[in-house]
Amino acid sequence: MSKRYVAFIICIFAVIIGTLLFTTLVMDGYYMLSSLFLLAVIMLPFYIRFERKAFVSR
Repeated sequence: MSKRYVAFIICIFAVIIGTLLFTTLVMDGYYMLSSLFLLAVIMLPFYIRFERKAFVSR
């Protein structure tokens, strides 16, 4: 339960960072899309690895 909660907090931080990038780079749509895409690509493996660790520890 606690590990899932930590993963949820990490996702919330990722969303906050994404919104910050969105607000700072709202002028250039290309940079906004590329930054959001990079954020998703960076966060997905971390989340998958975290879920696997939580699953294995059980």
